[in-house]
Amino acid sequence: MTPTYEQAKLWFNPLRAARFWGRVDKREDGCWIWTGALTDSGHGRYDFDGDIVRVHRITWMLARQRDIPDALVIRHLLCDNKPCCNPAHLVGGTQGENVMDMWLIHKPYDEAMEREAIGAYLLQPFTGHFSEASPSV
Repeated sequence: MTPTYEQAKLWFNPLRAARFWGRVDKREDGCWIWTGALTDSGHGRYDFDGDIVRVHRITWMLARQRDIPDALVIRHLLCDNKPCCNPAHLVGGTQGENVMDMWLIHKPYDEAMEREAIGAYLLQPFTGHFSEASPSV
């Protein structure tokens, strides 16, 4: 559960804020990489008062000084780097927009991999499933 902005303001006393921001590596490429714990999907995760919260949601909220509306997801649109928590790289949107982002960002890579796999196959197209035990016709 993502906290409200007011809850976050109260939670982040100077010691907690120092610990939190101490886990952020602000790189030259503009990404702020979370160096603490990650979720299974690779997003930064933070223990907020007993709840696990994705770090990019916290930084988006803190930077904009407002709650994240219930229907809003926070998208890594500008860098597609899951541990990045730079609020300048994050935009709000719908789940449908987030899925579309993933297709638009990953599709060229998938197509390139597919072309490479087809090219490798065409070098020896008949090796594999039927090469050793093909029935004679």
